[in-house]
Order: sequence, then C-alpha cells, then structure tokens
Amino acid sequence: MQAKQSADKIDEMMDHAIENEQDWQATKWGVSDVPERHNLWVMESEKKSKLYKEEPDDPKDRWIAFYTNLDWVADAPDEEIDLESLTEEQQEMPLTPLELADDFRARWGIETSYRKLKEDFLAKSRSTRYYIRVQVFYFAVLWYNMWLAANVKRADELGIDLGDDDEDYPFRGPEVMRAIEEDPADLQIGEKDDLSVVKDKLKAFDPWSEFR
Repeated sequence: MQAKQSADKIDEMMDHAIENEQDWQATKWGVSDVPERHNLWVMESEKKSKLYKEEPDDPKDRWIAFYTNLDWVADAPDEEIDLESLTEEQQEMPLTPLELADDFRARWGIETSYRKLKEDFLAKSRSTRYYIRVQVFYFAVLWYNMWLAANVKRADELGIDLGDDDEDYPFRGPEVMRAIEEDPADLQIGEKDDLSVVKDKLKAFDPWSEFR
C-alpha cells in the first residue's frame, strides 16, 4: 500500500537514495502499535515524474513511499544477486521492491476491468435468486472476454499498442454488444451435433441444478 510521506525517516531515505543515485531505499517499519517487522521503501514515481515538465525544487517531490508485509531478496539497492544461488523460497519472492511497485500499479487494470464490465456488459437484473444473478454476471464476463479478444486481435493486425487505456481500443464495448445482438454477419458453421446424448452429463456438471 502507498504510505503517507509525513515521517522524517522517509525524507532521510529519499535524500540518501537521490544523493547516491539509487533506485530505492528500504527499512523495517511499523504502523501505529504494530512492531517494526514490515517493510517501508521509497522509490521514484513514474507517475509523479511525468507531471513535472521541469525539475522540481525538491527532487523528493518525484518520489513515493510504500508499506508492505512482503519481503524481497535484495538487502540493498546496489547488491548483485546471483540467481543460481537462490533458494526455492527466494525464487518465489520478488528480487527488489520495484517488482512489488509494478504489481501495485497493475491494480488499476483490475479496477478498470470491473468498471468496463459493469458499464458495458452487465445486464440489469432484479432477481433475488443467487444462481440467476451469478449467471448474468458470468455472461457479462463472457462478453467482456470476447470484446477484449477482438481488440487484441485487431490491435495486432494494425500494429497498435493497446496500453492500459481503453480509449484507444479499435472496438468499443457498446459496438461489440450491438454486433452480437444484431448479428450482421452470417456464419457457415455446418450441421450441429446432436447434444441429446450428453444432456445427462451436462446436468451432472451444473452446480445450480439442485436449485431448479
């Protein structure tokens, strides 16, 4: 989580990292009555740096602080890590806190996905039956995945980098839903298989059959 930058220790860490041209600095830290067993680290913020067209009066204005209960392999920013000497436990850990910052940044993609799913693909339902609401949500996930796959395929054909902002996506969510609803293209899919022979098997995999 992002930490409040109100402690003198944080300023000292940032000053030390900037003076020594280090990517990050870290220390053990505790919040309120929590013992100093977790980690606090500081690093230059890519987002903050983009906000400044010129160098700020205080270089620390470009930096950010994070607090976490996770550990990483490196003990210092300048440490050279021998990947072949890592234990199995260390191989599962991030090498530096910078990797944790990348994970933190990725959370926006998750939040954006839920927002997009709700706004463009989730049908409205007043049903109080849980299995119906779950089914409606699953359909929304299906539509969302189809929309995302269509954009990834089209972007690859056009050589477009989609990035994190869906404003640049070739296909808009409502456009995909209208295409699905209006079905403007005929597809030659051949004869359908007789599914009656697997009907009983399909019921066995239906988690909601007991509620119907």
